[in-house]
Amino acid sequence: MHARGILSMVTLCLVVQAAFFVFAAADAAEEAPVRQLTFSDFMSTLENHKNVLVEFYAPWCGHCKALEPEYNAAAERLKKEGIDCLLAKVDATAEDMLAGFFSVKAFPTIKFFQNSVTPVDFTGGRTSGEIYKWVKAAVQAGAQGKSVGTVMKEAAETARKVNEFEGVMKTLPKLGRNKAMDKKTADEGEKGSQADKDDTEKQVPYESGEDDLPPVLSFPPNTLIRLLNREISIKGDTRIVFLIWKAESDDSIQLGQRFDQVATKHRKQSLFIGIDAEDSKALKYFKIPRTELPAARAIDYRGRQQRFKLNVETLEEDVDLFIDDDTEALVPYFTAPMAEKWSVIKSEDENGTKTWFDENTLVTTVTGKTFKAQAIDTQVDVLMMVYADWCSHCKDLKPKFAKVAKDLQSISTLRVMAMNGDKNEVHGLDIKAFPEIYLFPALDKDRAIQYDGPREVGELHKFVHDRVSHMFTLKHSSESVKGEIHDEL
Repeated sequence: MHARGILSMVTLCLVVQAAFFVFAAADAAEEAPVRQLTFSDFMSTLENHKNVLVEFYAPWCGHCKALEPEYNAAAERLKKEGIDCLLAKVDATAEDMLAGFFSVKAFPTIKFFQNSVTPVDFTGGRTSGEIYKWVKAAVQAGAQGKSVGTVMKEAAETARKVNEFEGVMKTLPKLGRNKAMDKKTADEGEKGSQADKDDTEKQVPYESGEDDLPPVLSFPPNTLIRLLNREISIKGDTRIVFLIWKAESDDSIQLGQRFDQVATKHRKQSLFIGIDAEDSKALKYFKIPRTELPAARAIDYRGRQQRFKLNVETLEEDVDLFIDDDTEALVPYFTAPMAEKWSVIKSEDENGTKTWFDENTLVTTVTGKTFKAQAIDTQVDVLMMVYADWCSHCKDLKPKFAKVAKDLQSISTLRVMAMNGDKNEVHGLDIKAFPEIYLFPALDKDRAIQYDGPREVGELHKFVHDRVSHMFTLKHSSESVKGEIHDEL
């Protein structure tokens, strides 16, 4: 009896101790900055919290491991500041039903739930500060009755515009203050005459000194187009002279020196922008064929927005005339808006088009004229090879691409196509070399995703199943496209 009593006491102690650890663990989980969720408590957590940010991770994922301390730090900061949002995480390898339900295809995947409705994809960065800012903005948007998805898209677009322009300006010397204009304002006060207004129009956009802008500026393609379309503006851009040149040409150094000299001479009256011939958007805007390069253009945005062609051989004299408003001797020109994306530039005759791929390969041949109708205006994913029939690399890829088409022939939501890029061109698809492979996702046809991996059948399969919009399963294969395969981001 004595021994049995001792055993009973020990058992009781173990039970009590186990219970203590269970409750302690539960309390620790409750107090942890990031809560671990499972299938059993996932929905109840969403119902009990108005805002929940959930990370779906894999224990083996290196990106997930790198994110963990940042995610924890963001959770602690949000909790400390009393922001009503729970940060949680789900082991997607253990909770495959949850991962499948929320279409988790890569790690880490982060989703924001508000009021237990359909989640919004997290689009912020992966530092604690970026996570904190994104969550705070999302919570505020919800509190104001706004759509979190819409607010985040607008914020992302604003940030993109700001970063794009700031990225350009960071490459340039800092602007100095216009001390002459400051002094004039101080001396004359706020009173202004018509003469003052005229002077203001011609005021120096920057002072001369060590922190000046360089005489010749350059911009990324998208920023330049926005500047040309007057979507953005910088001081002094009421008159701009452009030089479009081939950097690899024999006379590029000499021409660059001439442009720099004329820009230095007139920097107080105009901006001077150099454009590399590789900027196809600028060439299309100015309607300049490559055979006419180098070329010079000038735009006066004051009043009637006059536009002129300048002769490169007499560049110095033509710029003098433009700056002095003596433009009668200059040749005017007109620019039209950017051509519609995917519209034809050149095309083979559809009836006379030779099919480079055999008809039995299941690769559909398109031309410049049929490109938009067959590749863009359809509701299917499109994998396309752009080739030249004389290109040896294209000839090497041809049987492999045909094999991919054969492997995917049973998929009703996917089409495999090819276009002779040497004889067909469309706006928005700037081919640099042959061959090039693109995927046009069914749900985002405005975005051509270029393939840059090894030109092998297996790699092309992987590229397709990582990027298509429509889920499908390959026949005679256990591989589920957009299904159970997970990749790190």
